[in-house]
Amino acid sequence: MTDLLLKLLRRATPPMLRSDSPDRPMVVRRKHWFLQETRFLFLTRKGPVEITVKPALILGGAFVGLVGTGVTLAATLFVGFKSVEVVTSESITPAEASAPPMILSEKQLPAAEMADMPEMPVTQLAMAVTPPPSWPPSLAATDAGPAFHIVPPAPAREVPRWPPSLASTGTVAPISIPKPAQPELRAPELIDIPDVATAVAPMPDLLDYEIETIAMMAPPPPVAALPLDPGPEMMPDDHDNDLPVFTRESRERKLLRSMAREVRGIRTSLIDIGLPETIMPAVGALQEDVEAANFAGLAMAVEDHRSMLRKVPMKPPMLYFYITSNYGWRKHPVLNKRMFHHGIDLAGTWQETVQAPAPGTVIFAGREGSFGNVVKVRHAYGITTIYAHLSKITIREGADVVPGTVVGKMGRTGRVAGAHLHYEIRFGDKSFDPQLFFDIGHRIGVGGELMLATDQQ
Repeated sequence: MTDLLLKLLRRATPPMLRSDSPDRPMVVRRKHWFLQETRFLFLTRKGPVEITVKPALILGGAFVGLVGTGVTLAATLFVGFKSVEVVTSESITPAEASAPPMILSEKQLPAAEMADMPEMPVTQLAMAVTPPPSWPPSLAATDAGPAFHIVPPAPAREVPRWPPSLASTGTVAPISIPKPAQPELRAPELIDIPDVATAVAPMPDLLDYEIETIAMMAPPPPVAALPLDPGPEMMPDDHDNDLPVFTRESRERKLLRSMAREVRGIRTSLIDIGLPETIMPAVGALQEDVEAANFAGLAMAVEDHRSMLRKVPMKPPMLYFYITSNYGWRKHPVLNKRMFHHGIDLAGTWQETVQAPAPGTVIFAGREGSFGNVVKVRHAYGITTIYAHLSKITIREGADVVPGTVVGKMGRTGRVAGAHLHYEIRFGDKSFDPQLFFDIGHRIGVGGELMLATDQQ
């Protein structure tokens, strides 16, 4: 049951790098146990993620969590008790009965009666002492109620009436409106205005001030150009005689040598990884082309060899990966037998896509025995690449691919111990180490040239 759960967990989680090599330790041991740390590296689509586990961090986090929980709980209880106390003091107050002063006054009730009166609530005491209402003596024997006096309204304001002489006619009586008295206008008295000329102090003459003379520097006169000495020409220094002089012929020869060196470097690199020289482009005597300044022949040779580098699968099939099993003899992880490994195993990121490294044609896409889901691509010069243990195939047989075409996704189909990609490069029945191809692919520049560290003759 535990093994089944572990297998399901491995399928659902991204691959984890487990290694304890000296250059890449996963466990760092310290003097004290709580300072030890264990690191886990997970490869995801957005890049590698490293998780560090240290007992000191775990204990510190637990302590901080406990202290924080205790402080929060204490603060909650304190605030709760304070809220209940405030509500109790504000809402529950003793009620006092209010009674007329005349009823509760000691002047209206003798002291003897107050002493003989039993203790009772204030409300009952007020009802017992207050006398009942009584009618006046004149109306006690009759059923009539008390008489109410109605205050007469104020007399209305008298409205002016028309004179009898104008009452029957429609003539309006003349009304005289007095004119308001206009103020008397009189000429203002003249006021003695002082003379402006005498009020303002006379300004002194500007000529009376002392003017400071500032000496200004005049621009220098233009320097006349010295006449050239028509004497002998300038001779170089004796110390400069050893410096090389780059002429047009020397630059052309340098370019020819670099072109021939690049062709030799490409051919030597391909031969070193095991490719036969027969599949390479034909080339003449490079040294003779350099001596003869054969630009056309060398340019065609450089272009042919760069084109071969573009057609041979030199790039890795995944963007993020690490090698879990190298090319050569090894102990099979499932069969526990020593067997020859004709490719390399690449563990990439979670659900990593597998891409074609060079142009070609898909010659097989399906399931093949212990390899699980397999895609085979035939490239130029008879080279074939194989992608095994795929979780999903995203291309059909017979389709043409270019660099970057997705052919599937990394998985664990077939006879495997974990999720990875089995990658092979074959020429006929012979297999090659893909790591050697990757090393050459890393040295290919943007323009397609192969960068060399040393000058190869």
